[in-house]
Amino acid sequence: MQAACWLLVASTVLSAACATRNARLMSFREYGAALHSFPTVLRLQGRTGTLLYYGVAHTSDPANPQVEEIQRLWTEFQPTAAFNEGGAPPVLETLEETVGRYGESALVRWLARRDGVTVQTFEPSRAEVVAALAPHFAPEQYKVALVLRGLAENSRRAEQFRIADIDAEVDRVLAILSRTPGLEGAPTTAADFAARATRLVPVDADWRRPDPAWFDPVPEPPATWMNAFAKAENEFRDRVIIRTLADTVRAGERVFAVIGGTHVVMQERALRDLLSR
Repeated sequence: MQAACWLLVASTVLSAACATRNARLMSFREYGAALHSFPTVLRLQGRTGTLLYYGVAHTSDPANPQVEEIQRLWTEFQPTAAFNEGGAPPVLETLEETVGRYGESALVRWLARRDGVTVQTFEPSRAEVVAALAPHFAPEQYKVALVLRGLAENSRRAEQFRIADIDAEVDRVLAILSRTPGLEGAPTTAADFAARATRLVPVDADWRRPDPAWFDPVPEPPATWMNAFAKAENEFRDRVIIRTLADTVRAGERVFAVIGGTHVVMQERALRDLLSR
């Protein structure tokens, strides 16, 4: 499929069915044309509630200044509800252990447990994302994209990337993905995955050394189907998140939320719109 077609898919997926379709998110073209720095903090007042939205530069270093800043803002804001990115990471005994193992998402949960604040993820479930993207991306594409994106992230953290480690990681992630409704089918083994990934990655590329640029949602038009997938996935996530935040603020809560800074920048206009209604 040509890049222009992927752009059309990425820009239209789910928009007709989404309750927030009239709240205009920043486009990736707009985002790519501007300079941004993180962390960034957004404070929005609704008619009955308030939002403090912290856009983080992801970290798992307890000594990172953002960790101290998040704690300070939490204490000052005194939230009644909290949201974190990335599911439900475990909370360990100490703040340092929690952040060191699971990053700033778990920090939010650590603070909420300490202070008795209701906390949950504002992410859509994997099954919801699969269903939303199903008209445009086959299950094998979804599996290949997620496995390769994980390998790309791991490769940036590891000095060496051994083949045996890759096969084991592919098997591990496929077992998790295959439990998701809509993703029960192939590939389910590392061997099958290798054949499909070889076919689906760019010509002459080695799927075992995935290029992080494949998963960048910003380029327009998307360079590969994986860029289009990342764009569509991000848009769906953002729309679910802004609806959850807006509804909770409208319910009169003092909402404290932490997410990757790019999402805050891209969601700000839509959130202001929703909270002004």
